[in-house]
Amino acid sequence: MVFEHDKRVILYPNYINAKKTIAEGRRIPKDKACENPNVLEMVDCCTKGLKLPAQIEDKSYSRDWLVRGRIRVQLIDDDGKALVADIPSRTALMLRIAELVPKHPMRSKRAQAQLQQQEKEAAQSAAAAAASTGSAGGKPKGKDKKKNRR
Repeated sequence: MVFEHDKRVILYPNYINAKKTIAEGRRIPKDKACENPNVLEMVDCCTKGLKLPAQIEDKSYSRDWLVRGRIRVQLIDDDGKALVADIPSRTALMLRIAELVPKHPMRSKRAQAQLQQQEKEAAQSAAAAAASTGSAGGKPKGKDKKKNRR
């Protein structure tokens, strides 16, 4: 029985997450990392942006088991040559994915939706503040706390 080793590189979203510490699994510098990447964005960046074969696996990272998913990316071919000359190593791949994820179309749509939601909430809170006419400030009246002590 001969076991053939899978030579693809495994990447978890925590590896390129700027909100994680090194102890939590970040593997690239914080200034080059991106905020909260997900597996779908990462695999799209690999397949469409970098033209590297990638596959999603339903696994979780041991340091942060709530974040589901990882990707396997093939960096080298059977001869040992890099498929993309600019990306010879795992670290170079993580840096390139971290550059591409913020530009991902799904992320820009999500950011626009969040911005619209924030504007709507701000307008509602401003309308509510204008509708309420000055109320008497201060603490609400109630029982004195010192009287209840024994």
